[in-house]
Amino acid sequence: MDVTSRHDLIGAGKQNDTEVHAGEYLELVSLQGVHSGANAISGDFSFGASGFLCRDGKRVRPVRGITVAGNFYTLLNEIDAIGNTVTPNYDGAFFAPRIRFARLSIAGE
Repeated sequence: MDVTSRHDLIGAGKQNDTEVHAGEYLELVSLQGVHSGANAISGDFSFGASGFLCRDGKRVRPVRGITVAGNFYTLLNEIDAIGNTVTPNYDGAFFAPRIRFARLSIAGE
C-alpha cells in the first residue's frame, strides 16, 4: 500500500456476498485500453478484458481475449447488486464493494 493524499471510495450496498455471487456471471479482473477505449462525453466504451466465468461464487474457467462494450451512463442504471463489504485495490488508493451489472455486451470466448 502507498500513502497518498487522496483515496476514492464507492460505498457499501445492502447485498451480502451470496447474493452478489448468485448464478452465472463474468468476473472481470483486467481491462485493456481503458484510456483509449472510452468516450467521456457520450459514455460509450469498448475494452479488451480478461477474467473468469463464475457460477455461484466459484470460478469455473478463465476467459481471455474478450471485448466488453456498452455505455457507462446506461450501465449505472443497470446495477443488479452492490455488496456490503468494501475492499481496497492493490495499492490501497481505491476502495469499493463488489458490483454486479445486469447487462454488458461481451464478445469472444
